Amino acid sequence: MENTSEANSPLVAELSYIEYVNLALQQNALPVVYELKLSNHTEENLHDLECTFHATPGILISKTISVPELKSGETLPLRDLDIELNYDFLLPISEAVKGKLTVTISCHGQNLGERDFPLTAFAADQWLGLSVLPELLASFVTPNLEVVTQLQT
Repeated sequence: MENTSEANSPLVAELSYIEYVNLALQQNALPVVYELKLSNHTEENLHDLECTFHATPGILISKTISVPELKSGETLPLRDLDIELNYDFLLPISEAVKGKLTVTISCHGQNLGERDFPLTAFAADQWLGLSVLPELLASFVTPNLEVVTQLQT
């Protein structure tokens, strides 16, 4: 899924991410954020940018990515960001929890922009369906459960 910040802003951020997550994504180490694309529409080069990812509630482990330079007129795609889902949050939930992923971009401590993106965490036993990595259905196969052994005898 993709969401874009205000197109008229001097600094535009586009985020490609998975809006619906669960423990199966975390256990399979699948990325939640695919790409953050930054575009500098100012006449100045920006130096020492910090892009902070934070989720409320704590669905993700907060992380800050440093960008040494974003030149005037440049669009910079940031990939392989390694934004991790929070196992301790996802394990105990028994129903879907709606939250938000906040991306904050700052430079030398000055906030240049902040944007919230919807994020929903599902319980460990809830499949995300066909729209989000349908191959995760295999994560729900549990041949080692004791009940399976009892049924085989």
